[in-house]
Amino acid sequence: LHSVLEAGVLSAVEGSSARRVALQVPRSLSGEAARAIWSLEEKCPLTSFYLLGEPLRPGLVDVVGAAHVDADLIVYVGEEVVPVPEGSPPVVRLDGAKRGSSSSFFFDAAAAARAARELVAVGDLPPFVVLSTAGYEAEAREVASELGADLGRDGLTEAEFRKRAVLFVGSRRAAEDFAPQCAACRACLTVDPELQQQEHPQVLSMTRFLARRRHKIDRAATAERYGVVVDGAGRVELLRAAADECAACLDRANKEAYVLALGVPTATKLAHFAELDAFVVVGADLRVLEQISADFPKPILSPFELKVSLGLVDWLPTNKPFYSNDLTHFLSVEKTTDQGDDDQGEGEGEGDDDGEPPPAF
Repeated sequence: LHSVLEAGVLSAVEGSSARRVALQVPRSLSGEAARAIWSLEEKCPLTSFYLLGEPLRPGLVDVVGAAHVDADLIVYVGEEVVPVPEGSPPVVRLDGAKRGSSSSFFFDAAAAARAARELVAVGDLPPFVVLSTAGYEAEAREVASELGADLGRDGLTEAEFRKRAVLFVGSRRAAEDFAPQCAACRACLTVDPELQQQEHPQVLSMTRFLARRRHKIDRAATAERYGVVVDGAGRVELLRAAADECAACLDRANKEAYVLALGVPTATKLAHFAELDAFVVVGADLRVLEQISADFPKPILSPFELKVSLGLVDWLPTNKPFYSNDLTHFLSVEKTTDQGDDDQGEGEGEGDDDGEPPPAF
């Protein structure tokens, strides 16, 4: 892969006047990136190359690290880039090695299917359903054909889906983002076509994950003062609507809600609000919440988890996906539930304050 990476960086450099280039790649490609930089320094002796740390979250460019080395060009390898602040160096995004970009790339669908069958035999698992991230549909079809498994979850209800084993074809990072949506399934395995084509599928153990999330939900149930934090660039109206919905749910539950504008949320930023008991982060995936929670003592919830903490929805309902990053789905669920709450509040004479905006720091 390092030759593919080298060609992409070289193309970006040749199209600019940059003399100090910062390269940011996922951790899984750090070894390949180092080899590519050694080769590039020989081919471009007038240009200096620097390797930045892996992204804090997908799409987040390390402009601070680039500023430390005075870079005048950033080459980012990975998913769609989050817009960078004004005055930052230009960013060139590379998709990374994909099928057809290198003659050495080969995905052995038969080997992946054999490994999955071995795990099924050992673990007494139910039939597989094969899912994939964008760009790996062809590989997913190959594995599904080898396994004789269903491709995609069309035609499966949520309850039926959770009785199946899931084989996910895509990068490890994409699988970690997707796995919570399969949290109640019997098993979730992942095959990385780029980096693990010769290895057995990795088992994503969701038992501990669910136990951690449930513990934080239970702790948040006793909280009285919440901070509602918006994470993410773009989708401004959707993020604002979801944040307002969270604040309204808290208000109706007689909890104090404070909408916070923090940029990218981190444990350090949240620690400044010691008077708050819990936080809800809108727009972040569960992996980001887990990263922040690892260094923070107070519960940090997703919008869906907030509803469970307030007793408004069930934990892992069987009639719809629960850990979903689709804010449109969250708002549609909230709208239906909140309408019933509003009617009840009016009957009890407690709905007078619903129109008041939530307080903010």
